[in-house]
Amino acid sequence: MRDDELPDRGLLTGKAIKKLIPGDVVSCESVRFDGNMPGSFSNGKPERIHGRVVSKEKSGTYKVKWDDDDDVVLSHWTHLVLEMPKVSVETVLAILGDATELRSRPD
Repeated sequence: MRDDELPDRGLLTGKAIKKLIPGDVVSCESVRFDGNMPGSFSNGKPERIHGRVVSKEKSGTYKVKWDDDDDVVLSHWTHLVLEMPKVSVETVLAILGDATELRSRPD
Protein backbone atom coordinates (compact mmCIF):
# COMPACT_ATOMS: atom_id res chain seq x y z
CA MET A 1 0.00 0.00 0.00
CA ARG A 2 1.33 3.45 -0.91
CA ASP A 3 1.07 6.28 1.64
CA ASP A 4 -0.61 8.62 -0.86
CA GLU A 5 -3.48 6.33 -1.86
CA LEU A 6 -6.53 8.21 -0.65
CA PRO A 7 -8.92 5.28 0.03
CA ASP A 8 -6.52 3.72 2.56
CA ARG A 9 -5.23 6.91 4.22
CA GLY A 10 -7.67 6.56 7.12
CA LEU A 11 -5.73 3.49 8.20
CA LEU A 12 -2.60 5.65 8.52
CA THR A 13 -3.94 8.15 11.04
CA GLY A 14 -1.85 8.34 14.17
CA LYS A 15 1.34 7.47 12.27
CA ALA A 16 4.19 9.38 10.65
CA ILE A 17 4.02 8.84 6.88
CA LYS A 18 6.42 9.97 4.16
CA LYS A 19 3.87 11.05 1.57
CA LEU A 20 1.59 13.75 2.91
CA ILE A 21 -0.61 15.76 0.57
CA PRO A 22 -1.75 19.39 0.79
CA GLY A 23 -4.75 19.65 3.10
CA ASP A 24 -3.74 16.71 5.32
CA VAL A 25 -4.27 17.39 9.02
CA VAL A 26 -1.10 16.65 10.97
CA SER A 27 0.21 17.09 14.49
CA CYS A 28 3.64 17.62 15.99
CA GLU A 29 4.93 17.50 19.57
CA SER A 30 4.82 21.05 20.93
CA VAL A 31 8.31 20.64 22.46
CA ARG A 32 9.70 20.59 18.89
CA PHE A 33 9.01 24.34 18.75
CA ASP A 34 11.05 25.09 21.90
CA GLY A 35 14.36 25.32 20.06
CA ASN A 36 17.32 25.60 22.45
CA MET A 37 15.18 26.80 25.38
CA PRO A 38 13.10 23.95 26.86
CA GLY A 39 9.56 25.09 27.59
CA SER A 40 9.90 28.39 25.73
CA PHE A 41 7.01 27.46 23.44
CA SER A 42 5.53 24.29 24.90
CA ASN A 43 4.78 25.52 28.44
CA GLY A 44 1.00 25.89 28.75
CA LYS A 45 0.42 24.36 25.31
CA PRO A 46 -1.15 20.98 24.50
CA GLU A 47 1.25 18.05 24.08
CA ARG A 48 0.64 18.09 20.31
CA ILE A 49 0.05 21.07 18.01
CA HIS A 50 -2.22 20.57 14.97
CA GLY A 51 -2.01 22.07 11.51
CA ARG A 52 -2.57 21.44 7.81
CA VAL A 53 -0.01 20.57 5.14
CA VAL A 54 0.41 23.44 2.67
CA SER A 55 3.02 21.94 0.33
CA LYS A 56 5.83 19.42 -0.04
CA GLU A 57 9.35 20.81 -0.06
CA LYS A 58 12.77 19.16 -0.49
CA SER A 59 14.33 16.29 1.47
CA GLY A 60 11.19 15.06 3.20
CA THR A 61 10.08 18.42 4.56
CA TYR A 62 6.62 19.94 4.35
CA LYS A 63 5.27 23.44 4.82
CA VAL A 64 2.63 23.23 7.55
CA LYS A 65 0.22 25.99 8.60
CA TRP A 66 -0.21 25.53 12.36
CA ASP A 67 -3.63 26.17 13.93
CA ASP A 68 -2.09 27.67 17.08
CA ASP A 69 -0.72 30.83 15.48
CA ASP A 70 -1.29 30.54 11.70
CA ASP A 71 2.47 30.41 11.07
CA VAL A 72 3.69 28.36 8.12
CA VAL A 73 6.74 26.37 9.20
CA LEU A 74 8.92 23.73 7.56
CA SER A 75 8.66 20.38 9.34
CA HIS A 76 10.26 17.03 8.52
CA TRP A 77 7.83 14.17 7.89
CA THR A 78 9.31 12.15 10.77
CA HIS A 79 8.03 14.82 13.21
CA LEU A 80 4.51 14.84 11.76
CA VAL A 81 1.65 12.46 12.56
CA LEU A 82 -1.33 12.17 10.22
CA GLU A 83 -4.53 13.04 12.10
CA MET A 84 -8.22 12.60 11.39
CA PRO A 85 -9.73 15.97 10.41
CA LYS A 86 -12.20 17.43 12.90
CA VAL A 87 -15.67 18.18 11.53
CA SER A 88 -17.60 21.18 12.80
CA VAL A 89 -21.29 21.14 13.74
CA GLU A 90 -21.96 23.54 10.86
CA THR A 91 -20.41 21.09 8.39
CA VAL A 92 -22.50 18.20 9.71
CA LEU A 93 -25.67 20.29 9.46
CA ALA A 94 -24.78 21.32 5.92
CA ILE A 95 -24.33 17.67 4.99
CA LEU A 96 -27.64 16.69 6.60
CA GLY A 97 -29.50 19.46 4.84
CA ASP A 98 -32.14 21.83 6.17
CA ALA A 99 -31.63 22.06 9.95
CA THR A 100 -35.19 23.32 10.48
CA GLU A 101 -36.41 19.76 9.93
CA LEU A 102 -34.25 18.37 12.73
CA ARG A 103 -35.97 17.67 16.04
CA SER A 104 -34.47 16.52 19.30
CA ARG A 105 -37.28 13.99 19.79
CA PRO A 106 -40.25 12.80 17.74
CA ASP A 107 -43.70 14.36 18.29
